[in-house]
Amino acid sequence: MMASSRAGHATHLAIRPADLRVDRDVLIRTLSQYLTLDSNARRFDWLYQENPAGPAKVWIAEGAHGPTGVGAAFPRRLMVQGVEISACVLGDFCIAPEHRSLGPAVQLQRACLEPIHSGWAAAAYDFPSEGMMAVYRRLRIAQSTQLIRLAKPLRADRTVARHVRSKAAARGLSAVANWALRMRDLSARDDASTSVELHAGPCGDEFTELARRVSAAYGVCLFRSAEYLNWRFHANPLAPCEILTARREGKLVGFAVTALHEENGSMLDLFGEIDERMVGSLVQRITDRMRGRGVMTLSVPMTPAHPFFPILSGLGFHPRESCPVVVATDRKELAGAHWSLMAGDRDL
Repeated sequence: MMASSRAGHATHLAIRPADLRVDRDVLIRTLSQYLTLDSNARRFDWLYQENPAGPAKVWIAEGAHGPTGVGAAFPRRLMVQGVEISACVLGDFCIAPEHRSLGPAVQLQRACLEPIHSGWAAAAYDFPSEGMMAVYRRLRIAQSTQLIRLAKPLRADRTVARHVRSKAAARGLSAVANWALRMRDLSARDDASTSVELHAGPCGDEFTELARRVSAAYGVCLFRSAEYLNWRFHANPLAPCEILTARREGKLVGFAVTALHEENGSMLDLFGEIDERMVGSLVQRITDRMRGRGVMTLSVPMTPAHPFFPILSGLGFHPRESCPVVVATDRKELAGAHWSLMAGDRDL
């Protein structure tokens, strides 16, 4: 979003709940105008209405000349120490440029937090921009944790090209550096007991069983049921991705969800038994696949409380930039909990 942190002229907007059926075209058009060109009917139906946890709650900000902003709360099922509860992730927040001062943004975001006080959600979490953090500070909601991008270099071509003008010299240096990076990864021990494969088709009940079996070790995390994973990743119309599974003696013990954007690869989700060897096997297979596609860097954004954070640090991933994470809740045990979140836990 794009709320400015500069307090401008106070502008009062009328904030009202949206009707997903009646206001469908208005919401799609407003989001396209003020937030993302990807806003279309297919995105709206998938994100707002097909979520297995239920339809989104949406608020429209209206000025003298019609809709000027939108804010949404998308329902999620959380596992808290292994117990399933209702929550939501906030997103699709946008305001027209002429209203981008703190006053209107605070008005709209206060409405988006209403589900917590009404009991619809036990907690709401968000990955706000710096401008949006100004809104949260005005609402007296502090940053809870951060999402840190862990990065593992796979190829050095891009980095070398930035520092070496001669193309011939850059090619030679890149070849040496790329060989060193491959040798580093080959030196990692392979876990012969773990089989890693590309998953084809929808996720089955074994994913739900895995989530129920191991979620308690993650503190607070998304309930990664088969139904949720199929909606969030398999049926996602905007972000094609792949799921790789890790098995021992045929039993699912972990999985990773990856996406590719030009020369950059990302791990959107990584979940399973807290086992360094299993994680190492998944990372090794993903690294090989990404490197073969010309990927320069593999990134894994996650919170520091995630149990795989220290494991990835030992597998060649280094912390880079971060973004804030906000948790809004009336429940003390959730406010002070360890939240294990990843990039795939956003609204998109």
